[in-house]
Amino acid sequence: VGLLGLAAYLVSRPVDRYYFLALSAALVLTINPYALLDPGFQLSYAAVLAIYLLVPPLRRGLRFLPAAVGEAVAVSAATGVITAPILLYHFRQVPLVSIPANVAAAPAAAPVMLLGVAAVVVAPLGETAVKAVDYLAAACTGYLVETAHLFASRPRAVWHRGTPGIGAMAAYYLAVALVAAPRGRRILHRWLTIVLARRLLLPLAILSLLAGGFACRSLEGARAPTDFTASFLDVGQGDAVLLQVPGGATVLVDGGPGSDTVGLLRRSGVERLDAVIRSHPHFDHLGGLEAVVETFPVGRFYDAAPETASPAYAELLRALQQRQVPYSALRRGESLEFGELRLRVLGPGEERHPDDANADSLVIVASYRGLDILLAGDAESDSLAPLDLPPVAVLKVSHHGSRDDGLPRLLERIAPRTAVISVGAGNRYGHPAASILEALRAAGVEVFRTDRDGTVRVKWAGGAIEVETEH
Repeated sequence: VGLLGLAAYLVSRPVDRYYFLALSAALVLTINPYALLDPGFQLSYAAVLAIYLLVPPLRRGLRFLPAAVGEAVAVSAATGVITAPILLYHFRQVPLVSIPANVAAAPAAAPVMLLGVAAVVVAPLGETAVKAVDYLAAACTGYLVETAHLFASRPRAVWHRGTPGIGAMAAYYLAVALVAAPRGRRILHRWLTIVLARRLLLPLAILSLLAGGFACRSLEGARAPTDFTASFLDVGQGDAVLLQVPGGATVLVDGGPGSDTVGLLRRSGVERLDAVIRSHPHFDHLGGLEAVVETFPVGRFYDAAPETASPAYAELLRALQQRQVPYSALRRGESLEFGELRLRVLGPGEERHPDDANADSLVIVASYRGLDILLAGDAESDSLAPLDLPPVAVLKVSHHGSRDDGLPRLLERIAPRTAVISVGAGNRYGHPAASILEALRAAGVEVFRTDRDGTVRVKWAGGAIEVETEH
C-alpha cells in the first residue's frame, strides 16, 4: 500500500487508500489464495481497515488528550475492536491491556523503524557507523520488549474464551459498521426512531437477545462428564490429557503448545483443576499451561523439578507464583490420590539426562476402578524399559508417535487394548511414524489419533471402555 501510494504521488495520480488496500489483497491472494485463511492475513488487513475507518472519528473524540497519546489510544482501540473476533476465533483469547501497553510503547515504536532505515543508509560509511545506529535501535527494541512483558504479566491481561460462532461474528461486525460509519449511524437512528414510534422496542430487544444467544452458543461451557473420562485434547502437535472423576477431581497432565487448551478445557466442563502436572519442560507440553493457570483455579502444580533455562518454563513458574499456586516436585515411587483416581509415579529413574528432557519425562499410571492408563510424556521405550510397568488398558503413545524401535517389546509387556497418539495434523516431523502404526496394528491395539479424530475421550462406564471422538 505504501509503494502504491508513493507511485501515485510520483506520477501525480489520485490516491484512494481503500483501492490500494483492495489491490494489495488481490495481489497477495493471487500469489497464494490460501492466505485468506491465514490468521496473519486476516489480522493485518482487518487492522489496517480499522485504522482507515475508525481512527479518524476516535481521534476527534479524543481531542482533549495530547496529540501523541490520543493517536496511540485511537489506533489501539480501533484495531482492538476490529481484530477481537478474529483473535477469539483462531486463538480463543483477547488481550485486555492493549491500549495502555501501546501508549507506553509508542515513544519507541517510530524510532525503531527510523533507526532501522538509518542503519541501511549509513552502511556505506563503515561498520562503526552502523553499530552506533544499531545500539540506539537496540535500546528502543529492548524498551518495547520489556513493555510487552510488563503488561502481559499483569493479572487478567488476557481474556480467554471459546471459539465464537460465525453468526455471532457477523452480528458483531454488523453492529460495529452501523455504529462506526456516519451513514450507518443515520440508518440506525432512523430505524430506532421508527421502532420507538411503533412501540416495538421491547419485543424486538427480546428477539435480538434470543438470536444473539443462539449465535453465541459455541461460547457456552459444557457440563462435566458423568463417567470417569480421560480426554486426550486436540491441541495440535503437543500433549494435554484431562482426567475427570465424576462428581470429583479434575487433573490436567501437560498443556499443549498454545492457548487452545483453555477453550478445550471449557468445552470439557472444567471450572477448576485440582492438579496440573507437567511431564517435562518442552514447549509442546507446557506452552498452554500459563494461560490455564491464569484462567482456572488450580489446587497444586506438579513436575519433576527439571534443570532447565527454558523461558517458557520460567514464565510458567512466575504465573504460578503470582496466582499463589502451591508447587511440588514428584519423585519415583510417589503417588497422588484424588478420590478414586490414583496416579502412580514410576519414572523418571534415578539417572537423569540433562541433554535429553524427553528421557526424564514423568511416567505416570492413572488408575480408576480397574482402568489403568499409561502416561509417559515423551519418554520412549529405552527410558521405559528399566521401569516397573504394569499391564495397562490404555496407552498414550510417547513422543507423538516418533520412531521407536523398542515399541513392539513394550507392547508385549504392557498389553494395551487402546492407544492414543496426540499429534498435529500435517506436522513437519512426520509423526506418527509408519513403523509405530505398524507395531500397534501387529499387536492388535485399537489406535486413535488427535490429528484425524480430534479430541479423544476414553470413558470408563460400567466396567467397560467407551471411546468418543470429535470427528
